[in-house]
Amino acid sequence: MTSDLETAQFHIKRGLRHLPDGGFMVRWFKCLPIKVNIFGWRVRWNRLPTRLNLVSRGVDVESSMCTCCDENVEEVNHLFVGCVMVRQLWSRLANWLQVDIPIFTSVDQMWSWVDSHPIARGWREIIGAMVLTLMWVVWKYRNDKMFGNNEFRRHMLLDSIISFSYSWVTSRNCKISKDWNRWMMNPLMN
Repeated sequence: MTSDLETAQFHIKRGLRHLPDGGFMVRWFKCLPIKVNIFGWRVRWNRLPTRLNLVSRGVDVESSMCTCCDENVEEVNHLFVGCVMVRQLWSRLANWLQVDIPIFTSVDQMWSWVDSHPIARGWREIIGAMVLTLMWVVWKYRNDKMFGNNEFRRHMLLDSIISFSYSWVTSRNCKISKDWNRWMMNPLMN
């Protein structure tokens, strides 16, 4: 007779065979909610329902152009690193964190930059969390714009990144100062 544990192990092993294997690690940040980490996994494996992915699956969409800029086809690399609006957001994030963030051409290149950034590992975790929070906010903005909601306003995106990251990081990491004013100045200086 098969126990419940053996049945569960069988299903997990069978499910793992269907996960993509690209020979690299997927980011998992303990200071971010699980839903944001899963979102990061979906970005990494190109599993988001971007307009290009929807079209490639036979879904009828009114346009395959980027919801944020309407200049290029909406796919993961364009949406998170190539879009004009998002590049401006990257620049504003760099100014806030007082770090030099290069212009990326792909999400992979962005994660390579995070991995190789010359700061202590703990602070690299914070930068990685900020990067994923930026991507989360961009995705939420894209969805709100696409579906006619007005929760996220374009000029408020950096404020949303600062607010979400403060809430998430400080509630899950006891070593980070919970002083909002210090966070607003620069969380890497805490």
